[in-house]
Amino acid sequence: MQASLIEPGRTLGFDFWRISRTGLATTIREYWEDTPDFRLGPRLALNPKNLTRMLGELVWHADAFCSRFAAPVRVHFRCEWRGLKGRRLFVPNAIPFRTRPAETDIVATHGAWAAGALRTDVAEIVYKLAGKVARAFDWEDLSASRIAAEMPNWKQL
Repeated sequence: MQASLIEPGRTLGFDFWRISRTGLATTIREYWEDTPDFRLGPRLALNPKNLTRMLGELVWHADAFCSRFAAPVRVHFRCEWRGLKGRRLFVPNAIPFRTRPAETDIVATHGAWAAGALRTDVAEIVYKLAGKVARAFDWEDLSASRIAAEMPNWKQL
């Protein structure tokens, strides 16, 4: 199964998903912060709210796909961010972050969780997957409780 939202006229929402019959999934997304809609310029910012929300979507999609398999036991995630070097944390209309720009260009994270945990432990899973990215910016305020507090707003974005 494959979905591609890659269209020449789009300025926001480059999104590509592919799921194999054996359950291997790939998703590729751009940094929304780099699109003309954000008016920031490319490779300048990373919005941590977008980061956690997109990881939450990934976990929710994995949970939905689990129902397509006879007896899913564990789900393994491997996430990779490229093009981080020089970016700063930035949330529009919010108090500026007191963190440094990323000095590393690529961050990869991974983890495995019981299939049943995907529905109940979303905030903890997102925290574990996003933690290394936060550390690339010396951002210490990311927590599972902070993510859980933001989750109700994700459906409104």
